[in-house]
Amino acid sequence: MDYMSIIAYIPAGRENRITREELSRLTGRADRLNRKAIEEARKAGVPVISSSRDRGYYIAQSSSETDKLLREIWARIRSLLKTYWTLKKRLKLDGQMTLYEMEELFKVKSEVFEDE
Repeated sequence: MDYMSIIAYIPAGRENRITREELSRLTGRADRLNRKAIEEARKAGVPVISSSRDRGYYIAQSSSETDKLLREIWARIRSLLKTYWTLKKRLKLDGQMTLYEMEELFKVKSEVFEDE
């Protein structure tokens, strides 16, 4: 389902939100496919808000709702960046193995133990 199809099912305004379950029932598609279409809609500039607190999806109607969406996205970006930089720093310490080296070690160990 392309994003143009999914947004036809998502109402405007928080008070009209639709749950993931309702959306799956209406579209006849799995939740995962609906979420992927919603992601594509956002990438195309459609301000679809998902709220775990309010349980549902809706299209932003005001600048404050759009700002809320942008803040949530930025918070996720910051969290991912923090994780990325922490892992990168820890995996590059002197004397430490890189992730690639660890993967190779586990491959070799599994091959050795399979032969026993």
